[in-house]
Amino acid sequence: GVILSAAHAPGDVAAFFGAIVPLLIVDSAVFTALFRLTPTVRVHFGSALQGGIVGGTLWAISKFIFGWWVLTASSYDRVYGPLAAGVIVMLWLWVSAMIFLYGASVAVVLQSEPG
Repeated sequence: GVILSAAHAPGDVAAFFGAIVPLLIVDSAVFTALFRLTPTVRVHFGSALQGGIVGGTLWAISKFIFGWWVLTASSYDRVYGPLAAGVIVMLWLWVSAMIFLYGASVAVVLQSEPG
């Protein structure tokens, strides 16, 4: 999409950041809402926000890297054949879950810090 084409255009850094900054904001807002609203305990907004920024940023970056990897790595198709799409989706779900848990860990650690 826009991010990959902007990243390949040499010297077009403004287009790249113009495409990724809205993604960072939306992803961070979604992660913040999830970290604030889904736990059964009360989470302070500041802790949820910081965890959301970490999780959203990592997720936005990983979407770019994972998209680039899927476009350039064709060995999965040769090894797994028609099952390659399933393997790639499962790998993306695992990466997303690890990022979500890391962001949640940041929120928990910040929540439990004294002061």
